[in-house]
Amino acid sequence: MKTKRTVCLSTLRLYLNVSLAILVFCLSAAAQNNMPNSLGPILLTENDSTQALVADANKWRGNLPSDEPQVYKRDDQVILFVTNVKSMKPKEDENAFFVYANVNGKAYRLTPISLTSVPNSPETYGLGVKLHDERGYNGQLPAEGCASLQIAWRGNISNMVRLALGKADSCKNERTVSATAMLDQQRVTGLGQADANLLAAGVGDRIRFMEQATFGPDRATEKRLREFGIATWIKKQFDQSYPTFAYPGLPLKSGDSAIGCPVEDPNRAACLRDYYSQYQQQNHFFKEALYDDAQLHHRTVWALSQLWVTSGNTNLQGRWMEEYVKVLDRHAFGNYRDLMYEMTLNPAMGNFLDMIRSTRTSPNENYPREILQLFTVGVYELNQDGTQVRDANNNPIPTYDQARINNFTRIYTGWTFCNVVSAECPNHQSGIPNYIDSMRLVPSNHDTANSKALFNYPGAPYATIPACTNCTNDANRTTYAYNSLNQALDNIFNHPNVGPFVGKFLIQHLVTSDPSPTYVGRVAAAFNNNGAGVRGDMQAVIRAILLDPEARGDIKTDPNYGKLREPVQFVTNILRRFNPLSADRLQQSDGVINGVTSGMGQNVLNPPSVFNYYSPDYVVSVVPGTDVPGPEFGLLNTGTSFSRINFVNTIVFNRIVVNVGANIPLGTSIDLTGLQAIAQSDPSGEALIETLNEKMLHGVMSENVKNALRTAIQAVPASDPLLRAKQALYVIAASSQFQIQR
Repeated sequence: MKTKRTVCLSTLRLYLNVSLAILVFCLSAAAQNNMPNSLGPILLTENDSTQALVADANKWRGNLPSDEPQVYKRDDQVILFVTNVKSMKPKEDENAFFVYANVNGKAYRLTPISLTSVPNSPETYGLGVKLHDERGYNGQLPAEGCASLQIAWRGNISNMVRLALGKADSCKNERTVSATAMLDQQRVTGLGQADANLLAAGVGDRIRFMEQATFGPDRATEKRLREFGIATWIKKQFDQSYPTFAYPGLPLKSGDSAIGCPVEDPNRAACLRDYYSQYQQQNHFFKEALYDDAQLHHRTVWALSQLWVTSGNTNLQGRWMEEYVKVLDRHAFGNYRDLMYEMTLNPAMGNFLDMIRSTRTSPNENYPREILQLFTVGVYELNQDGTQVRDANNNPIPTYDQARINNFTRIYTGWTFCNVVSAECPNHQSGIPNYIDSMRLVPSNHDTANSKALFNYPGAPYATIPACTNCTNDANRTTYAYNSLNQALDNIFNHPNVGPFVGKFLIQHLVTSDPSPTYVGRVAAAFNNNGAGVRGDMQAVIRAILLDPEARGDIKTDPNYGKLREPVQFVTNILRRFNPLSADRLQQSDGVINGVTSGMGQNVLNPPSVFNYYSPDYVVSVVPGTDVPGPEFGLLNTGTSFSRINFVNTIVFNRIVVNVGANIPLGTSIDLTGLQAIAQSDPSGEALIETLNEKMLHGVMSENVKNALRTAIQAVPASDPLLRAKQALYVIAASSQFQIQR
């Protein structure tokens, strides 16, 4: 057996181009070109070669092979050999890895099928891989060609190795760095600190964590993280009072704006703005995002609002949406089952998805369909790691059919606005729809005559709800209706899909668009059992997401790791880094920022449909062969790309100015005096570059970006340090390297 295995240090790049050359967003490894590759897993190669050390999966007997490289065909099953993954958890399997291939300039993601430790080779594993495009985005691999392979694990990419497809001379050998040298470097850099060092994360990981758990890094939060670490900070956040700012709490108005804000009223414009739009709610949202100490709570509410979607496009009054937001607030750190119940009876949701109009004689399936499809279980049966369960023909298995929807629909009949004089409707006002109190049941409108067949998975509670046998009066009909509602919610809540479905959604919104199945599985396990036998504990889920080794670590080198900062986070991530205040810097911002994010495709509390601002399944496919999951890219086009750059220009070189006509009473600005002082102290510009490197890019700024910064800084006279600071910040904040949260 050969004793010397070598590897190469190249990095697979995947560029996602937008239509305008002025701004290219990319999920690429360029940002980490100056990082040692030993931070990631290492694929073993043949002697002094980039040829992968590989074995036929059907013939492999467990040891490192000694044969010369073989030629393989597409769809073959092979064993690659990986090391430098010494902190693997006991239950981590092949689904902890992504396997990337580039053949003839086209990108693929291959299917991992097994993971086995290699005897007599400590810390080395045989990773079984099928030479097949896992997602099917780009079709079959070519019959012939040189496959450049890399694997990713916990957000870090391996070296690149080569494998011949179809014929032996498909790949040419190249000299490379030995595996022994790579491993020696690994021992120096200390891989695996993400697991052991949650109490003292490095500066890169602290900033990454703040981007995941807050609306952007700021000095106060970083100080607390340095003092008591990430895990303790999360625990303290669970106990933090929320919200900081009082809800607008405006009274309800007539559903007819001509009555609520009479035409003859000289203040009608302000009345319409405050009552019949989301203006006050949006300002409250952004003030919380900029200044609230309970950042994790607010960030979780924002994520949940994109799962349990309603919209001000239908719920026209701000107060109608306020009560919906309060439901998310109350249960963000509570139990998911409680959230399901209260959201089901929320009048804004009832109006948006027609439950307030659903009766036994005219049942409406909108809410019953969406609570299944979008809020809890999803369209297809899932394994606990979020991958789809497949039938014998490799087709996904639907979670429900129309008959199942019809049965659930009957359960959600009979509820409407709480518009009667009673103790259950304390906010009732004659002639004004009650969007404050939970919906109430009209017993005669509930379906009591039919039995309802629900989900019938193993261990399912209430798989069938029988018809009512004693519904001879309203009291019995009411008891039956509420019992049926709770039984149906229990049936949905305990479905095995809910943990991986909800867990993956929240990972995508907080950490990375394309989490590994193993990451999803760990979060789903926390949903299923918080350690004390409780299902649906949101605190356990959030801890699992944010403390997972795939989320943590100073460096992430996988080109597909992370997510495009959605507009709200893009804006607040910049503002919070530089002490946002009003335009005159004498008080806090007024929070009138929604106009900025709307231009980027995200109008807060006004998503265009129940499917949110973008689909969680959106795939970036701008350039052939570069398909990759990237939900937030669903908002990115020529117009929104310009809006992003225009915002950076406005906030860096000017401010969001006071404009009474546009309802901006105080405006918003950022404080660049710190960057100005650094620029003044070092005319070379290097100190400014390194400050922005740490503050904006986790300390992994690429040399290309550094060179661009040097050029931009030196183009401004050293006698104008403020302009130098602005120029440098503009280049970084508008760059693809910053716009991708990694």
